[in-house]
Formats: sequence, C-alpha cells, structure tokens
Amino acid sequence: MAKEKTTRVQPVAPPEVNFVCRFCGETKPLSELILQARFFPVLTACRACERAMQSLKIEEPPVEAAEDPVDEEPAESEDDSVSPSP
Repeated sequence: MAKEKTTRVQPVAPPEVNFVCRFCGETKPLSELILQARFFPVLTACRACERAMQSLKIEEPPVEAAEDPVDEEPAESEDDSVSPSP
C-alpha cells in the first residue's frame, strides 16, 4: 500500500469589505466605519468625517428673555372711526 501525499492548504484571507462614505464619497475599508448613534436614523461615516463632524460647533439660536409685551393701540371701533357729519 502506497502512502498518499497530503498537502496543506493555506487558508485564503477573505477579501476586505469596503464602503463608500456618504460625506466625503471615498471608498474606505470597513474598519474605518463609524456609526453616529446620536442621530436618528443612525448615520454612517468614515473616521475622518466623524472627527470633522465633532469639531463642528452647532450654534443654537440664542434664547431671548421674555420681552415686555408691546403696547399696541387698541383697535378702533367703527363708531370711533366715523367722523360726525356737520
């Protein structure tokens, strides 16, 4: 009986999965994907765009203190607007 030769097969690494960043449009590896869970629906971006989003300062409109109500002149009634006939 003859011995069969066995060869060891090296496992092939799976191809790297890529995604396209919605903000910069570049194709990046999946390891660069960041989920922005603070938004709804969740946004996906690359690390560079995520850092840029964090550095942007979103300014909210200033909260104005309650102002005194404007003194409006009371609406004139029809009786006051009609001038008397001489």
